[in-house]
Amino acid sequence: MKAFLAPAMAVMNRLTTAQRMLLIATLFTLMLADVLYVLIGGRSAVWNDSAVLLIAGGWLLASYQQ
Repeated sequence: MKAFLAPAMAVMNRLTTAQRMLLIATLFTLMLADVLYVLIGGRSAVWNDSAVLLIAGGWLLASYQQ
């Protein structure tokens, strides 16, 4: 397990705290965008569906807290 995490640990050790937070926020946003794409693109939800609005609201709250 240590060998599996070693590349990520090396990258995180080289970054400053601000850069780490930016990286985590970017990864979170990309994952969220993928979920919304699947929900809306698969036509299982529309943009004003309550689940989509809750996901978007959670993202806005998380982004505001940074």
